[in-house]
Amino acid sequence: MRWIRWAIIIVLGALLGLWMGFKGVEWNAATLILIFVSVFVILAVPAIVRTNYMLRYSRNMSSVESCLKKLSRTIPYYAAMNDLLDGQVESAANRMGNIKNDKLRAVVGANVAIAGERWQEAEQHINQQKHTDVKHVGRAIIRLMQDDWNGFEGAKRLVEHPGLVHALEADAAFRRGDLAKAEQHGELAIEKTAGLQRYALIRYRELSSKQPNRKSYF
Repeated sequence: MRWIRWAIIIVLGALLGLWMGFKGVEWNAATLILIFVSVFVILAVPAIVRTNYMLRYSRNMSSVESCLKKLSRTIPYYAAMNDLLDGQVESAANRMGNIKNDKLRAVVGANVAIAGERWQEAEQHINQQKHTDVKHVGRAIIRLMQDDWNGFEGAKRLVEHPGLVHALEADAAFRRGDLAKAEQHGELAIEKTAGLQRYALIRYRELSSKQPNRKSYF
């Protein structure tokens, strides 16, 4: 809760102030600002490090989900991603105007367009993205959905992350009707990913499995 954080800031600030008083530090506006900034950094840095760990490296999916939902309350990009992973594509699309970062907005836009099978629009969003692997994965998915197998293989070869390669292999196997191979690669994809990436694969698989005319493994 916010009041707890502010209470901690006040207590730490008071302790730091006492310590500086014992050291004979001159009190002025600059000293007070320094105290406040120091306490804020002490509290903020661990929270930032923890959030980064959860989104990138954690294999505890309950913690990742909790972190995502907490971020979604204040950050439009994560709110849109949370909507996508809950299967609420229209809601995610409506949030795009609130995402100020062009690269992050393109990530959401590509996912929204792919869900609606608007391939040209998806390509435009993919071309604006920053992360190389994400761009190649997006292109590979589009080629696969268009049954352009040569294009799919060409895009897949450019993907470096092994977990994402297995995810593409799972979708390709499912598209071919090889359910056993799709399941095998799907499990490997989840095993070799972590953080939000792993959580997204699990959630997309859950959503896909509930579709009456399922077109992909993830």
